[in-house]
Amino acid sequence: QMSAPVSPAAQNTGLVLLPDMQSEDTAWRGPLAAPRDSVVHHTALGVISAAWRLARDVLAGGGEAPFWSEPGGVIQQLFSYDGPVDSSSVLRRFHHLAKDCHRIVKSQPPMVRVRPPVKVFGDIHGQFRDMLLLMREFGFPTHRGGDIELTNYVFNGDFVDRGPHQLEVVSLLFALKVCYPSRVWLVRGNHEFRQINEHQGERGFLNVCNQLFPPAGGETEAAEAPRAQSPFFQFSHEVFDWLPIAALLGNPGRESVLVVHGGIGDGRFSV
Repeated sequence: QMSAPVSPAAQNTGLVLLPDMQSEDTAWRGPLAAPRDSVVHHTALGVISAAWRLARDVLAGGGEAPFWSEPGGVIQQLFSYDGPVDSSSVLRRFHHLAKDCHRIVKSQPPMVRVRPPVKVFGDIHGQFRDMLLLMREFGFPTHRGGDIELTNYVFNGDFVDRGPHQLEVVSLLFALKVCYPSRVWLVRGNHEFRQINEHQGERGFLNVCNQLFPPAGGETEAAEAPRAQSPFFQFSHEVFDWLPIAALLGNPGRESVLVVHGGIGDGRFSV
């Protein structure tokens, strides 16, 4: 870390490397990473930075900020990285993340191979505060003060249902996958299936999505037709449908740890 800024006179701003000496801007993030100047990369990095700020500042101690208990308050914090936004802007930005996340996971195999060092998180179930606390204590997946350039992260399913901040968990996970597709791995659990979400009652992912981002017919349609689906729910499952079902951890040829979630489908599959 430099103790003083480098003078402009000492910077080779006009230096151009020969083609065979140039490296890809996305080298450690992987070939599937979105360009740094793209809208979706800006969105993903904004959400990650907002979450990192919550982990450091809001959860560092003291009283709880009011937005933690307000419906939709935390997700507003995540997507208001460049100023306050309304719910339609939140949904639009989330859609950007989901579309690019879908592109990435669709291009990756049903069993991913992950090199150490690696951290494995399981069964978050919408507990966003706990997720941030763990990251604050053991390292945050960001290249701005975190360890993502050196460490892989595996999130082993059951991101949603039950907890108070399910949409926030999904938003951060999608942002991480978009920003760091070769460092962050999302493994499908049994709660990343529509059939499970639809029968979880008041605290289920479908119901929570319908409350915060109602289906096309509005809140009335959501109330009268319990199976009507919020666009947030639909965007999420377009990604869930393509998630890998297992991660094999270890150096190439010496993989020794299989990470897979229980209760997936009817078991008539192999990895």
